[in-house]
Amino acid sequence: MSEPPSPPLRTWRPMAAWTAGMLLALGLAWFVAAVMVPWWQVRDVLGRESAAMAYPYSNETIAELGGADSAAHKAGTYLRMPKVLSPERIRASFLLIACLKSGSSYAGVPLSRLLADPDPKVRGSVAWALGDIDADAAPVLPALVRLLADSDPTNRHVATRALRRMGPAAGPAVPALAQALRDGVPEVRIEAAIALMCIGSTSLSAAPQLGEALGDPRSLNLRSVLNCAFTGR
Repeated sequence: MSEPPSPPLRTWRPMAAWTAGMLLALGLAWFVAAVMVPWWQVRDVLGRESAAMAYPYSNETIAELGGADSAAHKAGTYLRMPKVLSPERIRASFLLIACLKSGSSYAGVPLSRLLADPDPKVRGSVAWALGDIDADAAPVLPALVRLLADSDPTNRHVATRALRRMGPAAGPAVPALAQALRDGVPEVRIEAAIALMCIGSTSLSAAPQLGEALGDPRSLNLRSVLNCAFTGR
């Protein structure tokens, strides 16, 4: 009587284990290359720059990180890490603003997230720095408009300042700036009025709110500022 045939070898298990190992290795390699290396490069740059030189960053620093877009992507990766791994969030935001000034088309994405950061100091620092550069800040315009309703009056002030610096490009912010003319903080009202003037003809729709603000007894300083702006005295 012949013996029964032996069962076929189950070769799929070692093959599946080999495939899983390869996928794990590839995933780890991608994580290191796409996340950890950029994070480390930005961390190294932030560590080498002294606090006095944290803003603005030089073109040499941006070139070291691969150019404006590359540096912006790397800074964005740094900022997406847990705060324990990315403690220098404000200085990293200044690096992003330097990238925006250098023509990066990507820098606006992480900057918009920073303008909504839970930390009011981060929101205010980003808005302040945006108001201190000559660059196309259109990518962050919606985030700046939302900042006009911030609970922190200092952040509302620096947001109006950044919109003033944008000039006519801040046209879509006119309705929000018109609302800012009723802000309880005089500095915000003054900066909002100047921003509307800098925007130009697009801001004519805010004329009623501006007239109301000028008639407000609290707005003596606003009238003086606008008088100086119109007369040059």
